[in-house]
Amino acid sequence: MKSNMPDELKRLDQALARMADRAREGLEPGGEFERELLKRIRGRSPDARIIKLDGEDSPNRRGGRLKKPVLVITIAALAACLVGVVGFRALLSDPPGMMEFRTGLATIVRSGRAVPPSTVCGLRSGDLLETREGKLVAYFDNRTQLLMNRDSKVRIEGKNAVNLQSGEVWIYVTPGSGDYSVTVPGGSVHVVGTSFGVQVTGEGVGVKVTNGKVLYRVGGEDAGIGACEHLFLPRGGNLAEATVTEDKELTRPPLWVESLINKMAEERLRKFFPSAVPIENAK
Repeated sequence: MKSNMPDELKRLDQALARMADRAREGLEPGGEFERELLKRIRGRSPDARIIKLDGEDSPNRRGGRLKKPVLVITIAALAACLVGVVGFRALLSDPPGMMEFRTGLATIVRSGRAVPPSTVCGLRSGDLLETREGKLVAYFDNRTQLLMNRDSKVRIEGKNAVNLQSGEVWIYVTPGSGDYSVTVPGGSVHVVGTSFGVQVTGEGVGVKVTNGKVLYRVGGEDAGIGACEHLFLPRGGNLAEATVTEDKELTRPPLWVESLINKMAEERLRKFFPSAVPIENAK
């Protein structure tokens, strides 16, 4: 029989079931959504908790045995969470992207306010990502990874597009996954399956490609940039003024990209294996 439960409540029901299943094994919630949900519930009701009830040892009210663990949450706590429709729907909605990793003074500015670093949340269209003295890694639609260098600003325009206002980004797009675009002052960069970098400075816009191909579009004109090529367009210029140079060493991303990826990998290692140490430090 088809359920008439709204999709949002279906997802809530599924999340609570997953949380209870993990509680049976003595584990905390595993997904970002479940962790944020429990955090919000506990914020409304500090005594809310997940308890482990074994099927053989915990009789139910009808004298039988419980086959699943139970999540103990007061009705008031759930009601309080659901009444905050705006925040709750934002949590349930499918965001254009997700924050993967950030260092230093890297912030998400939403509606003029910085999102607290401790908040688990998806990126929304209109969000402004600012790295200042830090760096940032975001993931979009399971196909695109965006890495931001320090002193950069990026506006999220959707799952398939960002606006690079200043600074430098490096982007990996899964081959064959469709178009992805980066808007820059005076034009835009379009790509289908490649890894490339874009930098906006006071002098102009630079685009570097390690593999694949991208198109730099200004008005109705396109300039193609292939692997191991670097295009530079002076600020306010047209494509006729762009210069394209070949760099045979441009087969890998810049050092700051590799360093950021390594830091993210080390952080994940420490999170899941706290006793692990880098090989070079092991005795």
